[in-house]
Amino acid sequence: MDADGAGIARKHVRSLVVAGEPDDVMRWAEAAREDVSLEVRSADTIAGALRLVETCELDVALIGGAVGDGSYRDLLRALQLAREELPVVVVASLDRHALREAFALGATDVVAPGDLGRLGPAIVRALRDGVLATMLRRKRDAAIDERDPVTGLPQRTAFERYAQTALAACEQDGCTLAVLFLDVDRFRVVNELGDHSAGDTVLREVAARLHDALPAAYVARFGGDEFVLLQKEYEPGSARAAAAAAVAVFAAPFWVSGKPVYLTASVGVASAPEDASDVGALIGTAEAAVFEAKRLGRNMVRWYRSPGSTSSLERVLTRRDLHGAIDRREFELYYQPMYDVETRAIAGVEALLRWRHPVHGLMLPDRFIPVAEEFGLIEEIGAWAMDRAIAQVREWSDIGIPAIRVSVNVSARQLDGDALPALVGRLLAKYEVAASCLEIEITESSIMRDVPAALRLLHALRALGVRVSIDDFGTGYTSLAFLKRFPVDVLKIDRSFVADVANGAFDGAVVRAVTTLARGLGVRTVAEGVELEAQFDRLRALDCDVVQGFLFCHPLPVAACTPLLGAINPIGRVGGQPAESGLVAPR
Repeated sequence: MDADGAGIARKHVRSLVVAGEPDDVMRWAEAAREDVSLEVRSADTIAGALRLVETCELDVALIGGAVGDGSYRDLLRALQLAREELPVVVVASLDRHALREAFALGATDVVAPGDLGRLGPAIVRALRDGVLATMLRRKRDAAIDERDPVTGLPQRTAFERYAQTALAACEQDGCTLAVLFLDVDRFRVVNELGDHSAGDTVLREVAARLHDALPAAYVARFGGDEFVLLQKEYEPGSARAAAAAAVAVFAAPFWVSGKPVYLTASVGVASAPEDASDVGALIGTAEAAVFEAKRLGRNMVRWYRSPGSTSSLERVLTRRDLHGAIDRREFELYYQPMYDVETRAIAGVEALLRWRHPVHGLMLPDRFIPVAEEFGLIEEIGAWAMDRAIAQVREWSDIGIPAIRVSVNVSARQLDGDALPALVGRLLAKYEVAASCLEIEITESSIMRDVPAALRLLHALRALGVRVSIDDFGTGYTSLAFLKRFPVDVLKIDRSFVADVANGAFDGAVVRAVTTLARGLGVRTVAEGVELEAQFDRLRALDCDVVQGFLFCHPLPVAACTPLLGAINPIGRVGGQPAESGLVAPR
């Protein structure tokens, strides 16, 4: 085919057609005849399609919504791994969400079965896109060394390509293929004892030991302290023996700065075809298994088992998608106003993180923050959120909105060391925002896990002039003796006590106790999750200072929150201090 895609209509186009019904193959070829002449190779299963991809020269793939052994989503994932540059046209009726998902999984175009007149032009465009993709792929492959520069092992791309070939061979030979995902436990100890080169030295030693102990396995490094091995299991038990051998290579110490360091490893194992039928899913299930091994105490082998493992696999996939989400600009902050109880005027806003996932849409923090915390990604995400919130205060000020106080949540993982105060100080100076415009929310349970460290952190934040709020107050069993020593400005009453405050004697008593305690300490109280007028009336009677919740306003994106704040009457703004606004909440 011509390099620029010209002359497509005059040539036979070598096509893979995967359709649920045999009649669809001829109907699609006939519908595209005016634009292209299709030379059809057809399959009705994912396995059959992959065999054709491996053995035939193909220009384009046409796939239907139903596949014999899966869905078009499964086939799109498999085709991306097998032939990333192969253009794919999906012929199916998809809603808006499914359309976005199909394109995210690599579809070049989508044509509805009732609109087959578009099929020919769609194929022509796909072929032209395919020519460009091939050129880019060749340049990328020429530019990227697929060997890990530290260990000399293959990297992920090379591993996936090898595994795809091995998987196809095993389908013919009838053997089992196992993927072993190995994660070195507590590898940060190495970097704490030595410098960065010490970590590289240990990684090279791990690679060498794995290579020597498992000569029949294909060993790759996926980055960090993660290694992945592929083992063909021609005899029962060979994969299990390989996993045991992988753990055993850590029995001997590693030497760091002249000192012996004993490390361990967690290994997760998944096998094909039992656990997964394509390379991407096979790696994902093995990673889910290693997550279970770490959760259960590390230094062990866990085999993936689908019953009860769905949540682990979802966490692994979420972790994978979180990598690079900041660079792809998928995160954004929503803002929920907080209102003064007496005046119903805006007293500040809380910044709330959202993830606009390319496939799953807008995701709330409870779906991804625990994963980010578990896998050590929360510091980067938290730093981004802090930067964006402070920058937003500056942007609002630049368009004439009075200084508004923004409240930002921080994770327990962000409380270690001096990193948080240093970050906050840097950002306040960078955006020239008054420290009094920022409020840091720390959960009660985070403070209580290490009280001396929490005290140092809170004093450092207060020294900057930043306000400090204890979030979810009432759920973490704070000692009153400790609370007296905490330099805090706000106690946020947990929503679990607000839900029944209007008609629950116990919850009302808790709220009364908190507001009385707060007034005695000279701090303000904020009630979260206020959804009913009766709750608001009761909270006002209990002397609560500030409320927030759906009764007044849902969390809003910047574009919707800005006009709301723009209506604030700037009276009372003195010396750059945040003013109590004149904007009154609806009744």
